[in-house]
Amino acid sequence: MKRNYILPILIAGTLLTQSCATIFTGNKTGVRIPNGTPEGAKIFVNGKYEKTAPETVQIPKAALKNGSIITIKADGYQNTEIKINRKVQIGMVALDIVTGGIWLIVDFITGNIYTATPDRVKYELEKKESNGSVTTQ
Repeated sequence: MKRNYILPILIAGTLLTQSCATIFTGNKTGVRIPNGTPEGAKIFVNGKYEKTAPETVQIPKAALKNGSIITIKADGYQNTEIKINRKVQIGMVALDIVTGGIWLIVDFITGNIYTATPDRVKYELEKKESNGSVTTQ
């Protein structure tokens, strides 16, 4: 008796690759912050201290729904804020469609289909004068 293994393998493969963005990219996205001026500035994401530059900060994809704010601070310098938005990962959309399309719903509901934009932030803080005003360089 000849057994047909192709159909079960295709079904298993489809089920195992469901919600591609959720499986392959997770629920956080990285934003790279290289050293700027001054070096070693403090990085805050949505008001919470994260790390010191240079570093990659991880932002929950759900926090990108209305935009997230990265604030860069250093003593003696004016703070700067950068708004981080979200964009759809086209490769994950294509993968979801190829594997059945239904998985798009899961990825959009969870927000895992999105990634941060910009995904790299450069900073150059302006030095404060001793009287509190800002000097441009």
